[in-house]
Amino acid sequence: MRALTSACLLIAASALAAPAHAQTYTSSPTMGDIDGRQGPWGIEMRVGRSATTQNFSGEDLDYGLGFEFRGTYRLSRVLGLYAGASIDLFDANKDFTGRDNALADLGYIAGLTVDGNFGASRVGWRLHGGANYGEIKVYEDDNDSNVGATGHKLGWELGAAITIALPNKWELSPGITYRSRSATLRLNGVDRDADLEYYRLGIGFGRRF
Repeated sequence: MRALTSACLLIAASALAAPAHAQTYTSSPTMGDIDGRQGPWGIEMRVGRSATTQNFSGEDLDYGLGFEFRGTYRLSRVLGLYAGASIDLFDANKDFTGRDNALADLGYIAGLTVDGNFGASRVGWRLHGGANYGEIKVYEDDNDSNVGATGHKLGWELGAAITIALPNKWELSPGITYRSRSATLRLNGVDRDADLEYYRLGIGFGRRF
């Protein structure tokens, strides 16, 4: 995690130190606008495999499946904004309630992006970082009943991706996102510490307008 954070900060600092003329967003065929992908708006759908980096409330969680939808707005040829919604689903290795349990991390995301291209190629890079505001819920698999929840709490996220420009303004972006959020889980009338930290390795499919 420290290596990922250091790499992200190094690339971001290099990008922000670029000449001033590179900071103005235009419809040029470089810096993320290959194939005439003009316009500051974009949408992206992401799916991937999630894995926790520590126990959740003292219990191990199996690998999960994550989905995300985000909208983007480009401030310049380097900087952008994003906001969207996300859900990650996990199975519990050890049941919380004596029955098969599943966890759902549902919430909203928002933050900044820094991106660029490798020369004049169709392949580029993107870093993102910001906040996630969400709630963790515990369900019983056999009847899908909600047996515990943390309430909405604020956390943070950091990630990186490789971007691959496709025809007609479409884009593929394999990448990784790390998320962290601290909360208190109320389960069967008892409060338990419930810090959730996980990464999601996946791929995105988006379009620029």
